[in-house]
Amino acid sequence: MKTKTVSRKSRSRRETRGSIAVIGCGNMGGAILYGLADQNQFSREDFLACDRSPDRLAQLNRELQIATTENIEDAYNFGSIVILAVKPKDLSSVMSRCRAAKKRSPTTVLSIVAGATIEQLEAGLGPRATVVRAMPNLPLVVGLGMTGYYTKSDQAAALTQTLFSHVGLAQRLSTESAIDTSVALSATGAALVLTFIESMIDGGIRVGMDRKTAQLFVAQTFLGSAAMVLESGQSPAALRESIVTPGGTTVAGLTQLEKGAVRYAISQAVEAAAERARTLANSIGKVKESR
Repeated sequence: MKTKTVSRKSRSRRETRGSIAVIGCGNMGGAILYGLADQNQFSREDFLACDRSPDRLAQLNRELQIATTENIEDAYNFGSIVILAVKPKDLSSVMSRCRAAKKRSPTTVLSIVAGATIEQLEAGLGPRATVVRAMPNLPLVVGLGMTGYYTKSDQAAALTQTLFSHVGLAQRLSTESAIDTSVALSATGAALVLTFIESMIDGGIRVGMDRKTAQLFVAQTFLGSAAMVLESGQSPAALRESIVTPGGTTVAGLTQLEKGAVRYAISQAVEAAAERARTLANSIGKVKESR
């Protein structure tokens, strides 16, 4: 299937009503498109997907019925909101092409590129771009995402809050450095949680339950436990203590977790992910300086 491009006339019409271009449609960029396109608040004509893979664009066009393009300049010119979801190593060249588009109208650019700082983004995109640094996570594809974001602009913050609230929860962060922590807690955190879920399913299989049933029990237990934390206002520790009975099954299970230093390992995983996010900023800076 050939990818669909957007004409200059249709770009102008849609730009005035608030359109969204996603540049980089891999796992996270694609998840944003699938999550937002499924909401009643948007028309399929509000979206433009940009990627260098014709096969990926054909898939998005087929499954979401949205316009696509391989041309970064066209994507940048298309919308009032541009979401950058490219790999860190590609960011410098993508920003150069965005800036070369010579767009006349102001643009709100939401970058979900790990490690890319506001300073780097503003320098790369130019003065007509209002930059938001955001970090959603993959569960937004089912409307249960968690997005942390930072921006200097209150107007851009309000727009970001509204946009990502359609696909989960969104929280403006008071400092840019907190983005690295949000990467570890929610973006990488989703993978950590899925690893824990996987381990519990394996345990259920070892003690006699079939995989499909074990997955249902474990997934619903995580979903319900998370809802308790969000809705009760109590700490996880307090909620856990309400389950524990002396000498019972919960104590036996928790004792094994402590023997395996699971709590420490999870904490270390979060710290390692946050540190990696910080070092990515340096690698992006080096790429930019070498150009």
